[in-house]
Amino acid sequence: MEKDKWIVIGLFVAPLLPAVFGALTTQITPDPLPQLNWGLVPVFYQFALLACTLLGLPVYFLGRRLGLVTWWSALISGAIIGALFASTPRILGNIQFGQLLILCPLGAATAFLFYVFARRAHR
Repeated sequence: MEKDKWIVIGLFVAPLLPAVFGALTTQITPDPLPQLNWGLVPVFYQFALLACTLLGLPVYFLGRRLGLVTWWSALISGAIIGALFASTPRILGNIQFGQLLILCPLGAATAFLFYVFARRAHR
């Protein structure tokens, strides 16, 4: 039970990264300077938590079952999930590579942040 606590903490902490990034990069005012729209963080957090739960956790448990939970597997799987999100709205059209350049590293960083907490469950 003590070990599973770190997985749950990682599950709730990791989505903060894409939520803050989304709030920082979403412009809702005509002001050209980037600012953090704190009101958008909970909105983005809900979607990021859903993505981490539906996609990230199954990948983590599969990797744990196969003994492949390492920092590099977290980065690769997170980048693949980020690429999946970048290409989802464009399935019938062209994929915008600008979205890939943003969402692949963001997915990798989010998965690595989850890994930082989840590796404590392996000790």
